[in-house]
Amino acid sequence: MNMTVQDILNLPSLYPLKLCGGTENVHRPVRWFYVAENEGIAEWIEGGEIVFVTGINHTRDENNLLGLLEQAYQRNVAALVIMTGQQYIHEIPPKIISRADALGLPLIEQPYSLKMVEVTHAIGTQLVQFSQVKKSSEDVISQLLTGDFPSVETIQLRAKQLKINLLGRHVITVLRLHNIHALF
Repeated sequence: MNMTVQDILNLPSLYPLKLCGGTENVHRPVRWFYVAENEGIAEWIEGGEIVFVTGINHTRDENNLLGLLEQAYQRNVAALVIMTGQQYIHEIPPKIISRADALGLPLIEQPYSLKMVEVTHAIGTQLVQFSQVKKSSEDVISQLLTGDFPSVETIQLRAKQLKINLLGRHVITVLRLHNIHALF
């Protein structure tokens, strides 16, 4: 279970965020966030980030924003967020929105009135919560596979809390590779 762009858009404290482009790919997983303060971003990101473009420390014209969008796509970021307001980037140019749609890259508008500290705090907190739920879910699955759980009632309760369906059909596959060194 990973946090997605849609999960971020659903956070009540981040309601001013507006999805402008790449709407069909809001299911992309978010690994972390990055605030872009350089002309380019490719060397600073690894993929899965939600990248924020403020325009504060670097002038962002349409060509630069297009370049950032292309780099974000090539580096497989989760989404690109452009902060807009009267001071730096007034609005997201239509050409940027069209290109985000063509690339299928979620493009989000964030008003400057929504403080970055609030946004990064909300996202960081959610990332930690998602990570904890994922780890707990993995623990429950491991306990079920090994039979190492205190009681049936306890494991059922934990599974229910984590929304793990124990009643459905499940398939487990175990592979044993021989001569694996020959593959590499």
